[in-house]
Order: sequence, then C-alpha cells, then structure tokens
Amino acid sequence: MMNLISFTFAINSVTLFLVGAYIYIIGRKSARNAVWFTYNILFCTWNFCIYKAMDANGSLAALYWFRTSLAALIFIVPVFLHFLSVYSDREVFRKQILGKVYIVSFLFFAASFILPGEFIKSISRCAYFGYTTVPGPAFNIFTAVYIGFIFCGFYYLVHSAKLYMGFKRNQRIWIFTGMTLGMMAPLGFFLAVYKIALFPFGVFCVIPYLVVVSYAILKYNVYEMDMVINRTVVLSYFTLFVLFIHIFIVHVLHRMAGLDYFIASAISGSVVLVNLLFTAHYAGLLKLSKITNRVVYEKKIKYYKFLENFAGVSDKINDLDELSNYILDSMVETVGLLSAALYLYDEDSANFELFASRGLGKNDLEGIKKISIASPFVNFLRDGNVYVAKEIGDFCEDYDLGAMEKAFDKINVRLTLPLFYSMPLYHRRDMVGFLSLGDKTDGTPYVKEDMDIVNAFGRQLSTCIDNARLYSRAIKDALTNLYRIEYLNKRTQEEVARFNRYHRPFSFILMDIDDFKKVNDKFGHQTGDEVLKKIGYLIKTGIRKVDIAARYGGEEFAVLMPETTKPKAHLVAERLRSYVEGVFEKDEKRFKITISIGVSDFRAGMEKYQLIKEADEALYKAKREGKNRVC
Repeated sequence: MMNLISFTFAINSVTLFLVGAYIYIIGRKSARNAVWFTYNILFCTWNFCIYKAMDANGSLAALYWFRTSLAALIFIVPVFLHFLSVYSDREVFRKQILGKVYIVSFLFFAASFILPGEFIKSISRCAYFGYTTVPGPAFNIFTAVYIGFIFCGFYYLVHSAKLYMGFKRNQRIWIFTGMTLGMMAPLGFFLAVYKIALFPFGVFCVIPYLVVVSYAILKYNVYEMDMVINRTVVLSYFTLFVLFIHIFIVHVLHRMAGLDYFIASAISGSVVLVNLLFTAHYAGLLKLSKITNRVVYEKKIKYYKFLENFAGVSDKINDLDELSNYILDSMVETVGLLSAALYLYDEDSANFELFASRGLGKNDLEGIKKISIASPFVNFLRDGNVYVAKEIGDFCEDYDLGAMEKAFDKINVRLTLPLFYSMPLYHRRDMVGFLSLGDKTDGTPYVKEDMDIVNAFGRQLSTCIDNARLYSRAIKDALTNLYRIEYLNKRTQEEVARFNRYHRPFSFILMDIDDFKKVNDKFGHQTGDEVLKKIGYLIKTGIRKVDIAARYGGEEFAVLMPETTKPKAHLVAERLRSYVEGVFEKDEKRFKITISIGVSDFRAGMEKYQLIKEADEALYKAKREGKNRVC
C-alpha cells in the first residue's frame, strides 16, 4: 500500500508540473494563468518532496525532504486564496485579506528557515506514509492558521454576491469542487502528522482536482481555449519543421559523413539550438509569433479594423438607422452569425420594439416584434443579466421567462445582451435596448473571445444610440417629433446647392391648421398640443423617408421634397390634407380639424427665400378661398 501511495505522489507531481508548464507557456501574461501556474508548481513541489521523503533511505534524508515540503505548503495557502479571489466579487477578499495572508505566509517561511526545529522536531514511523513528522509548537500554530485560511477562502467564494452571469456562477461551483478535491491531499498529511490513522484517500484526489478545474476552464472558456488550441496547432507545425531539419542533418552526418549516430545527433542538436537562440535574439521568432497571432486572433484583428473604420464613419453619419445597421452588419461578419436582432426602447409606446435584424424573416418575428417594458424578460435584462439559451434554467428562478424562452428558441436565439445608456446622465437601469444573437455560422458555441467582441460592439452601439438620440433631440421638435426650422433651412439650402449643380427638382409644402386658436380657447392648450402631435404623426407617415417634415411655427408645418416636381408635390399635399381632415373628440365633444396648404417648386434663378415666399403666398390664397384646400 505504501508503494502505491508513493507512486501516486510521483504521478501527481509529474502531472501538476506538466499542467503548470503548459499553462505558463500558453498564457503567462494572464493574471489568472500566472496564479494557477504558481499554485500547481507549489503543489507539484509539495507532492515531489513527500514522494522523496517516503522513498528516503534514512531518517535524516526523510527529515530534509519533509522540511523542504513545508516551504511549499506554507505558500500554497496564499496562492490558493489568490486563485479563489479571481472568482470572487468581494473586493475586501482581494484587498484586505489576501495581502495579510501573504504577509503571514512570509513570516511563517522565515520562521521555518530560522527555527526549523520549532516546526518539525523529528520524524517517526507511520502506517501509510512510511515516515511522518513530529510537529513542534510552531507547526501547531501553522496548522490552525492553514485550516482557518482555507475555510475563509471557501466561505468568500460560496457567499460572494450574485453579480455574475449564470455560467459564471456554475463555473465557481466546479472550481469550488475541484479545489476541495485538491486540498484533500494536504489534509491527509495533517491527519498523519497528528497520528490519526485514516487512509490518505486525498492523495488520489489530485488528478480529479486537475480534471474538474480544467473542465471548468474548458467549458466556461476562462482561458480562451479555442485560441490555445489554434496556437498549439500552429506551434506544433513549427516544431515538426524543426524536428525534420534535425533528422535531415543527423542523416547527412551519419550516413554521408560517417560520423557516429550519437555525435551526429549532438552536432545537429547544437546547430538547431544555436539557430533557435539566434533567431529568438533577433526577429525570426517574432515574425513567427506575428503569423501565429494572425491565425489565432483573426476575429480580434477584424474587430480592430472595424474600430478604425468606425472612427471615420461615426463622425459622418448621425442617423440612428444607418449607424445601427452598419454596426449590426459588422458584428454579423466579424463574429460569424446566422442571425441577429436589435431591439430599442420606444418612448411613445413604452415598449422595446424590433429596430433592425439580420437573417430573420417577417414570419420568424411574429409575436416578438414588441416586448413590453413590464415583462419579466426585460426586468431580467435590466438587472444586468445575460440571456444564455442553454443555461437559462440554472439562474433565472426569480423570473418567469417561459414564454420568451419558447419564442426565442423558435428563431434560434442563443444569446441576448442588454444595452444600457452610456451617458452619465442616465441611471444604469435605464436600458436603451438589447441585442439578440442566433447561432454562429460554423456551428460552434460562443467563447470568451466572441463575448468580448460582442460586448465591445454593444458598447459602440450604445454610444451610437446615445449620440444619435441627443443629435435627434437637438434637431427635432419635442412635441411633434418633426424637425426644427433650423434643420429645415439647412437642408433646403443643400437642395438649392444641389439644384444649381445637378439641376435636380425639389418642392416645398407649407401648411397651417385652420382656426387653431378656437381649439385652444375652447378646449385648452393641452388639447391643442394633442392636435399638433396627431397632425405631426399624420404628416410623418404620409411622406417618404427622404422627405423632410418640420414644425415651421406655432401651428404651421413644412415639408421639403427632394426629387419632386410641383404636380407630384401637389398630389402629396392633397393626400396630407385628406389625412388630417377628420373628427377629433374631447370630453365627449366632437370638433373638426382641417388644414390649408401652399405648394411651390424651385426653378432656375430663384433664391431660397423666394421658394418659401411662393409657398407662403399659395397658403394664404388657400385661406382666402375658404380654407381646407391646396393651392
């Protein structure tokens, strides 16, 4: 049995070293990787020292290895807590506790180096380990502090606030389980030290610890394992190329030059090593690294190119439709999506309405074009959660998402992210909209790289929405949601310049509500505002998107119509007049609203003021001829 335990310690140390070395190679710049690498190497050192102590020929050698293992065991505690702190959302865990643990560990290490006899007095025989230590008073103190810190780390990990997305919380459960398995091995050693004759089953939990924690890493993409695999594949090709060169040189020296195989191998290895060192010192491996990064980080390179283009586009485009479509198209191409949908909050209807979509037909979106602001799904997103289709049941117990889950499942929505206002004048819970994403074109699940890029696109989209809406408020009338007169004058001047250069026709319509003062006097200004708002809506829905409708004055409205001759503008004006002519109702009293309209078109030799003057004169002609007509 002792041989089995000794062999298990050896296997543990080798496995821990290989995993730790691999982690260091693939991501030594990552803080998480560095912490887990350090933890595994310390754990590897402790397992190796215990293995050597069990395999020692004499008691002095065993005592030496036990005291060496103590140094690794002392520093396992702070690194263990540091690793758990990465997954805790309590800042106090990182700032207040972690620093103190490192200080205490350094003090224990210094004490064990200066006074080793106060920690481990001697060694004695043990049933399962062969040898075990006779603890001193300092070791008893260290044991109490060790166990206390371990339970402290688990406590903060389990009781940390629920600020993570569901898959993050699931990840912490797996990490908790894995780290618990890992700490079973030192626990078995402590039991043996204090003469508690229990089978050290914890020794056999080290490999399961690596499997469980690695599962959490792979499943929840903490270390971007898709990039790791791609990088490994690229570097493997390079390694095979180096081995081919080595074999070729050995073959030439051994077969053709007649050198001994061992000497030929040594010469070839030296030549390859010198060349690798030489290229590493200069730019050879740097170019290889750039090629590797280009293969591995293809999506991020596309995203950076998007940022370059976006910086120039966002300054030129202020229209929300155009900007959101541009970002949605870029995201679909960069991430590789089969479908995507953007919902934005509409202040008039107090709903989140479908604003833009890709890869979805009209029939697909039936029933989910509008989502109420009071729905559980909106409350779920407003609380900072992310909808993940496959894991929604794990962390949405407080929300009734059954209906939305079924609707989204029909159109293969896999991920939905909330979009919050980016301006500081808004509260964080003020959600501007949300982004729903379907399957990826390659059929793979979303990984951390995709999440980073999607979140970055979401931030850009939120900023665009803020800017576009602020710009819209600056150029639009708050009551009617039509353009202000300043914007109308600017666009009219642009059309004049376009006419002078390209001779493209355009017309101008001027409208006035008939007897509007009587409405205000009889029913009040609030009713008058409702009438203005309704007429603004009718005008906006009765013209083309390229036409510019504006509130010209108190009860006057204007429409600028590019690429439109006067007869066509006259037809549009007549249609608008018929739209407006109708019956309004207030307090069970019915009253009629009509408008008079004047139409003009721009001709060669005219100025802008003449265009507006002609429309104004035509409007007053309609008033004189009895109102409710087009002239």
